[in-house]
Amino acid sequence: MEKAVLAFVDEPQGAVGEAEEVLAEALDRAERAVAGARAAVAQGGTDTEALRLALRRYRALTSHLLALPTP
Repeated sequence: MEKAVLAFVDEPQGAVGEAEEVLAEALDRAERAVAGARAAVAQGGTDTEALRLALRRYRALTSHLLALPTP
């Protein structure tokens, strides 16, 4: 993202395109993190430790997403 910000003055359109790509990658990573937590819950069944770890992942990801500024 820093590359896009630094390039904005010289190439605004390209900088915004770069920022869109970085955002898409970040959202893809978030989706994979949620999918991984869901898979861990599905595999763990009623195992308390697996459920605890899944809850920690959900809490961390949710806290991170809610900390983002709103437009």
